[in-house]
Amino acid sequence: MAERRDSSLSLEMRFPEIYAELVKIAEFLVYEKRFNHQEIEFTFENDTKRGLYILQTRDMVQRETQKV
Repeated sequence: MAERRDSSLSLEMRFPEIYAELVKIAEFLVYEKRFNHQEIEFTFENDTKRGLYILQTRDMVQRETQKV
């Protein structure tokens, strides 16, 4: 899974271990625990997964889009 944004400011590029752990947590919540897609609020103290702290998660609000 890769971000699709044109920016040098990417969590995936700057902090790959944090990004990978967030993806792992999101996949666990959605696919194993059967939660709806989640917004995840987090902070981290360093660039390792041990420095990652999940503050809260909540169901993602999904809006319907118009078909073209």
